[in-house]
Amino acid sequence: MLARALAQEADVLLLDEALSGVDAVHTDELITLFGNLAATGTSILVSTHDLSLVRSRFTRCLTVNKRLVGDGHPSAELADNKLEQLFSSTTQEEVL
Repeated sequence: MLARALAQEADVLLLDEALSGVDAVHTDELITLFGNLAATGTSILVSTHDLSLVRSRFTRCLTVNKRLVGDGHPSAELADNKLEQLFSSTTQEEVL
């Protein structure tokens, strides 16, 4: 699926868990490829639950909880206090 999306040379790529199950070597290669595509003007949105990957390899992070909650650098958006707010709001809604 990823190869098909790349072959189309789209201006925008929406990649849902595209790095899930990919080994470290190929993850590095794909992130380098994403960076190269972004440098040429391609917009890329990668969804993932791997917060350590986001912290270490991405320069922008959107957090979503039914709606957009945060948008910024991963070090800010994934700070403990922000994650606590994000996840506690979900828990509180489910309990109520």
